[in-house]
Amino acid sequence: MIFEVESWKVAEGKEEEHKAWMRKWLQWVNDHRELFPEWKSVRYFVKDIAGKESERHMVIWEYES
Repeated sequence: MIFEVESWKVAEGKEEEHKAWMRKWLQWVNDHRELFPEWKSVRYFVKDIAGKESERHMVIWEYES
């Protein structure tokens, strides 16, 4: 298996807009799974590493090798 990770911080004041677009993107991916046959799974996480100021957003893809 192969894992790919993307992480980012959301710009201040853009949290709600980001949340809405992530929901739209994840729904689109779910609705079009046939376009991504190599993806075994995709996961979206939000984690605080060292306090709220360190909030990181991550997407992890799992591919068949």
